[in-house]
Amino acid sequence: MYLEEKLQMLENIVNEHGKQIAVTNVKFDQIDRRFQQIEERLARIEERHFVQIHTVLTELVTLVKNKL
Repeated sequence: MYLEEKLQMLENIVNEHGKQIAVTNVKFDQIDRRFQQIEERLARIEERHFVQIHTVLTELVTLVKNKL
């Protein structure tokens, strides 16, 4: 009887750990998706800033050429 009780306790612990691992995996997947979203946003922001900088530089070059 003692061995059966210990085995049952061990099974319960293993099952609980399995559930915790599953929950942790879901959370890691959510975090991974969020990081991907952040990376995509940063890429769009960088692209927008590049376009703005390019536009300003183009205008400056045009102004300088017109003054020369």
